[in-house]
Amino acid sequence: MKLRLKIPLIFLFLAVFFYTLIISYISYVQSPGGMNSAAFLRVLRLFVFLLFTTFLVNVVLFHFVVSTPLKRLIKQLNAFNLYETSNFREHNWQQTKRRDEIADLYIGFEKMGRRLIEAQREQLDMIMAITHDIKTPLTSIRGFLEFILTNPDISDINKEEYLRLIYEKTDSIIDLLNELSAYSKNENELQSITMIPLRVKPFYISIVREYEAELSGLGYELSWEDHLLDDDVVDANETMLRRLFANIVSNAVRYAGNNDLAVRFSALSERDFIVFRIEDNGIGVPEDKLGLIFNKFYTSDGSRQRAFGGTGLGLSICRSIISRFNGEISAYRATGGGLGIEFRILRTASNS
Repeated sequence: MKLRLKIPLIFLFLAVFFYTLIISYISYVQSPGGMNSAAFLRVLRLFVFLLFTTFLVNVVLFHFVVSTPLKRLIKQLNAFNLYETSNFREHNWQQTKRRDEIADLYIGFEKMGRRLIEAQREQLDMIMAITHDIKTPLTSIRGFLEFILTNPDISDINKEEYLRLIYEKTDSIIDLLNELSAYSKNENELQSITMIPLRVKPFYISIVREYEAELSGLGYELSWEDHLLDDDVVDANETMLRRLFANIVSNAVRYAGNNDLAVRFSALSERDFIVFRIEDNGIGVPEDKLGLIFNKFYTSDGSRQRAFGGTGLGLSICRSIISRFNGEISAYRATGGGLGIEFRILRTASNS
């Protein structure tokens, strides 16, 4: 039973005794012959006893039901440390019979703790990835320069080749910094974007037409399905939603590893959500890596990243965008063996 029901019931119980006292007193005053003073005093003492007993029961009840769990939670909050995650333990409140707000509070704290720990790990992984992606070309640049400086007799042809390689390595660092800048800009923009009702069907059709032309120009194929209702509406930001589609399609084109790339769009209206799916027929991602591809700087195959470029930020940006929409995003193995991305956004009432 929820606390919002428990507390009123307790006070209702107290009110019954209070009203009983008032009614008994009024009855005595109006009918003094019906209840003598001794009888009234006995009733009064009984009422005081019951009231005091009820008070003690409530004190004990609130101590164990509310006060003690809250104190335990405060203790855990004070002791929580991102660097000592071994001390963080779930209390399995979902497995208990309790289903009130205190249990919800504990579950919410556990989820928050896991998200903080995950965010900490992502930050460390991001620093390691940035360090690696910058250190690798810098090491090559330093090696080329050192070779040129320590070999004054090097031919002009070889020197030109080394300088060209240095230029390419410098470009790769600049590209990385540009992507980092774009990622930071995206995160900042998400804090201040305006969410407005967006009619889904016209938006989806415009996205389909856009990528039909774009993929066709690259020699690729786009197929699509539409199972939307005419009055489907979501609260979203159209610019960010278009960026989400762009990142997913760009990821498919870059990493699919298929010269006959085929991309498939589908959109359907569920009871509470609008669901979009984007699939390709590329080489896909191993099953055990599907849950990782939305992490910052994650690429399932480092050699593919070097061959095709990219930092692994595209799908991470997609997760940030869909989280801002209070939606969900996930990856799965597509029917054709490639990568499938599904994201869902909460439906809202139509304004029409």
